[in-house]
Amino acid sequence: MFLGRGGNFANWYKRRISRIYPSIFAWAILTAMIGFKTFDIVEIVLGGGCWFVTCIMLYYIVQYFVKKHAEFRPAYPFIIACAIVLIWYFLEDKSTFFMYWYTYFRWGHFFLFMLLGAYIGNNTIPVKLRPKTDVFLFFASLCVFYGMFICGTVFRIQFINNIQILSLLTLMGVSFYLYKICCFDSIKSLMTTKKGLYIRFISGLCLEAILVQPFLFTNKMNFLFPLNIPIMFVYIFVIAYITRMLGRIFRQVFQKEYFCMKEVIKLID
Repeated sequence: MFLGRGGNFANWYKRRISRIYPSIFAWAILTAMIGFKTFDIVEIVLGGGCWFVTCIMLYYIVQYFVKKHAEFRPAYPFIIACAIVLIWYFLEDKSTFFMYWYTYFRWGHFFLFMLLGAYIGNNTIPVKLRPKTDVFLFFASLCVFYGMFICGTVFRIQFINNIQILSLLTLMGVSFYLYKICCFDSIKSLMTTKKGLYIRFISGLCLEAILVQPFLFTNKMNFLFPLNIPIMFVYIFVIAYITRMLGRIFRQVFQKEYFCMKEVIKLID
């Protein structure tokens, strides 16, 4: 987020819109054609067709001013963001493990991850690789997070519900140490191989996959278990790729340059 071009807010935000909204418009057209759902213009423009799009577009507004005034000073943005999250948390009903479900509270605490990624990206938060320790801490963070999640949602242990805010630390640990693992030389070498190309292709469809999957999930293939899992995986990413191609076409319609089909169908940006 802090590595791109600066400039005034309007042009900076325009670049964010041009990255995300072509795929949203493309998916809105596809859903209407296929019959999944018909979005109205307000849902598309203001809501992006999905909660996380609205969330990200709001984050971008805040992130611009963080970039402008505190690009290399992470302390103040983190302190302010954490204070807001904690105050918000104590005003919430903690009788259930609610933080990652359908609640506006997640709109607040997920911003911490965007901040973390931005400051790691511009090297303000240093990353020193320690392979064995990083792998251990990644799995430890993952286990503790899902341990708390299961205890709070399945076993409904009230003590865990009361301290569920601490699960944010473990989830941030998962994100941070997974990033460090991806910086290992062995992983970088893997990314240059054929397997790495597949990984980069799938990861490049992240936005589109999240957009389409709520409308594609179904239990009609449960009788095929466990084959239904890879079938659904392929199904989601095929539709996501089609959505991305249509989004690229949509973007090129409003550009001055001629159409370039290579840009439309290319697998990896």
